[in-house]
Amino acid sequence: MRKKIFLILTLISTLFLISCNGKELPENYDKKEMENISMEVIEDINSKRYNGAYEKYCSENLKSKITKDKIKAIVEKTQNKKGLFQKFKRAKFVGAKHPEDKTKRIGVSIINCRHDKKDVIYTISFNEDMKITEINLN
Repeated sequence: MRKKIFLILTLISTLFLISCNGKELPENYDKKEMENISMEVIEDINSKRYNGAYEKYCSENLKSKITKDKIKAIVEKTQNKKGLFQKFKRAKFVGAKHPEDKTKRIGVSIINCRHDKKDVIYTISFNEDMKITEINLN
C-alpha cells in the first residue's frame, strides 16, 4: 500500500513539476544528447544491462540514493505489470526548476514507450553535466 501511495505521489509531483514549470530546455542543455542518453538508458535497463546505465549516466547523488538492485526491482515490477519493452513512441524535452535549488533549472526527458500490455512513461531528469538525477517509470 505504501509503495502504491509513493508511486501515485511521484507521478503527481512529476506531472505537476512538468505542467507548472515545463518550459524550453535551458540553453546549456542539448536536446539531442538528452534524447540519446535517455533512449540508451531505457534500452539498457529493459535489456537487463543495469550496470552500464548506472555507472555511465547516474549522478553521484542518485547513486547515493538508489542501487542497481533497486533499479532492477523497479524495472522488473514494471515489466511484470506492463509487459516487455517494445518501442519508443513519443518524446518531450523540457526545462524545470531544480527540486532542491529553485534558482537552478534542470532538463527533463519524458519518453512514452510501448510495452506488451501497456504504455510506460519514463521521466528522466538531468543535471548540467548530463548525468541522471532522477528516473521514474509510470
